Amino acid sequence: GTAPDAPASAGTGPSHSVVGDLVCLVSACFYACYTIVLRKSLPDDDEANVALFFGYVGVLCSVVFAPVVAVLAGVGSMHLKSIPPKAYLIILVEGGWLREGVCWS
Repeated sequence: GTAPDAPASAGTGPSHSVVGDLVCLVSACFYACYTIVLRKSLPDDDEANVALFFGYVGVLCSVVFAPVVAVLAGVGSMHLKSIPPKAYLIILVEGGWLREGVCWS
């Protein structure tokens, strides 16, 4: 059975549990790879500009994933209208801070 507090949209049965477990496992593997690359890429001295490095990581992720989001939205798999306008504002504000930090460095 399901827990009494489970949302109505939550899946039931072992197949949903296995899919969720696999998604978590893949996510953990990606995070492990990310931290290994991070440790190998940044030098151990104080000259490394960590903020600039994370800025480049953010730009790279944006460049890589923007086309994926555009394609998914184009084929109807992702509905961008369900995202509240406040979220777009937060993205723009945070992106502005990132651009300023990268340009300043």
